[in-house]
Amino acid sequence: MTYTFDESILSDLHKDAYGSRPWRSYYDAWNEMGDSEKQAEWDRLVKLAEEECERERRMEDLAHERWSAHLVQLMADNGIDYATALRWDMAAMDAADDASYYCYRWGISYSCESDIKIHMQESI
Repeated sequence: MTYTFDESILSDLHKDAYGSRPWRSYYDAWNEMGDSEKQAEWDRLVKLAEEECERERRMEDLAHERWSAHLVQLMADNGIDYATALRWDMAAMDAADDASYYCYRWGISYSCESDIKIHMQESI
């Protein structure tokens, strides 16, 4: 059998799967396992980490939909353009000069940050 577990990144994988580093008791149990048991535990953690990644992606997608709808409504209600709506909303979220913090506040992907910065430059 080929083993793919890597004890040097076990803590990172556990954090990806559960959101926290493992307790000392987890390491104690790990150290008691044979290689086949470690591989089974590793595979379980990988599966959990993948599921968590997918859950986070879905949450970001939902947040992005809510954010986009909010900006569209803000533009419609006030007769303003996208850049102005974005500037107003960033100010309302106490993130006027911080696109990264604004993404965090909305729960949207940080990949939106560069587009937000571009639109903020357009509104100046």
